Amino acid sequence: MTNLFYTRYLKPPPNNIILGKPFTIVWTVANDLGEISYWEPLIIRCRITNTSTASLQLQESKNGNSKNNRNKNNNKKLLNNEISTNTTTSVELEYDPVKGGGIMTNTFTVISSNPLKTQKNDSVTIQLVLELASGIKKHPIWTNARRVAMDDDTCCWIIPVYSLPMQILSALSTSHNNNSAREYERRVSIRSQKAGSSQEQYELLIHEDALPSIGSHIWDCGMLMCQYLAEKSFPYFDRILELGSGTAIAGIYAAHMLKPSAIYLTDLEETISTIEHNVSLLQGKHVNIVVKELEWGKPLPLDPNDKKRKRDAFDGTIDLVLLTDVLYNPSFHDALIDTLKQLMEINPKMKILLGYKPRDQGEERTFFDKIKKNLGWQWEMKLLPPAEIYWITSTT
Repeated sequence: MTNLFYTRYLKPPPNNIILGKPFTIVWTVANDLGEISYWEPLIIRCRITNTSTASLQLQESKNGNSKNNRNKNNNKKLLNNEISTNTTTSVELEYDPVKGGGIMTNTFTVISSNPLKTQKNDSVTIQLVLELASGIKKHPIWTNARRVAMDDDTCCWIIPVYSLPMQILSALSTSHNNNSAREYERRVSIRSQKAGSSQEQYELLIHEDALPSIGSHIWDCGMLMCQYLAEKSFPYFDRILELGSGTAIAGIYAAHMLKPSAIYLTDLEETISTIEHNVSLLQGKHVNIVVKELEWGKPLPLDPNDKKRKRDAFDGTIDLVLLTDVLYNPSFHDALIDTLKQLMEINPKMKILLGYKPRDQGEERTFFDKIKKNLGWQWEMKLLPPAEIYWITSTT
């Protein structure tokens, strides 16, 4: 059995860090929805990454839950990051599922071994990463995710979390905002084929909300769909539509790997800002992404048909529909099926790629009964534990 668990900031570090002033983080290790904590103790590495040219140290409070605090003569440990040479050391933190219900708290202070100097329009920034300290294997797609060594048939991946970039300010700074961030970052690796035979490799950054939510968190099938898209060969799909995008990790990854002429990322109104924000993190990568509000069960939000119509205008002609973890609530199935039926009527050759993780004793499987009995659709299923990947097509 394969499980995915995520290091998660419950209270991320602040957006601005003042040299010499302590700040506190609260974190845990839990499943994708956050309701199940990892059940065994873990050693989590805390390290800093950077985009600066300063030499910084992260000093941990002696009251934190550090592995090193067992030694009374070693109440503090410095996390050194010589940014100019890109070398880092790290401090090991204890994750205890019993202590505080697995909710851990650590306090740090950033200090500098050299005077902090920045240009007028430049800033010194770091990110704080929480990742499994050791594991038997690294994942090829989920950046720095490590597999926990276990004796039985259970396989657990621990997926790291990155803080948002934190600006380092001098203690003499008179202008700063020390509010805690409300988001954090995940990363997945993309190996994209360039013209010719060479490959381009880079990281896709996805931001999640630190507050409880449904649409603004990465679910397991989003991570697993990225893996599936990276490992398999696909025919060309000219237009792709993702329904229920959420953070849009799968849709944005598909845009890079499958290279359609246009991909439409859709969700309800309250999630659109999350999608738009994550699309904005692409940093000049040339993929044609359109973000649209789309509510299942309603008429498709088709763009006006006029002579000035753009190439990426949405007319309902879709070659591939992408779905990840959208079956969790059976009461939504009829509306989802109605939207899929509208799309299939426009293009009967359309294919549906669905990532499904069984939850709630598998009650979500009523979706498959409905599309088979009522519509006559068929599918092929591949296992990608803990998910199932379905290719769904019409029989007409």
